[in-house]
Amino acid sequence: MLDVIIKAYESMQKGKSFAFATIYESTKKGTPQKAGAKMIVWENGKSLGTIGGGRNEKAAIKECQQAIKTGQEKDVTYNFFGGEGYSVCGGQIKVLIEPFVCKKKNNRT
Repeated sequence: MLDVIIKAYESMQKGKSFAFATIYESTKKGTPQKAGAKMIVWENGKSLGTIGGGRNEKAAIKECQQAIKTGQEKDVTYNFFGGEGYSVCGGQIKVLIEPFVCKKKNNRT
């Protein structure tokens, strides 16, 4: 997770906006990642770290991109309960999406 924090710091220094997706609650079984897992996502959709991969992580990346646009935090819940097109691990995670919107640097003197 240290690499995620370092990249966030570097992004702030460069004026690049990003969002964190952090698992703050998970079931004891049936989730690929547990509480505390963190991912950073930039405006272009690139990411570092993981909250578990698959469809839920792709959805979280989109939520992060939207949060960067709006500047608003969001709580989301992802299920691993199965069903057509869904992961079947059997658990659930709750994720906090936190945007950090940097003002674009102006190169004028």
